[in-house]
Amino acid sequence: MPLTTGRSRLTFAADGEGAVAVRFAAAGQEADFDPAVEPLLRRLLGGGWVSLADLAAAAELTVADAAAVAGELVDAQAATVRGGRW
Repeated sequence: MPLTTGRSRLTFAADGEGAVAVRFAAAGQEADFDPAVEPLLRRLLGGGWVSLADLAAAAELTVADAAAVAGELVDAQAATVRGGRW
C-alpha cells in the first residue's frame, strides 16, 4: 500500500515536562510522534509514493508499527494512501 504526503515538514516539540516529540506537519495538519519514528517520517519528506515496507525499513520498525504511524497520518489528513487495504 503506497503512501504519500505533500508539502510536509518536520519540527521538534517539547512538552512542559521536557519530553521531546517529532512533529510532522502537512496539509495544514500536525501530528506528534516518538523520536524513534523520525527516520520513517523523513522518508515521507522525500516525496513520491512510499510502501509500508520501505517506511518500516527506514525506521527499523515492523510493518505493523509503520502501518500504525501511517494510519495516524492518514487519520490526521496529513498523508494519502493509494489503493490497497489496511
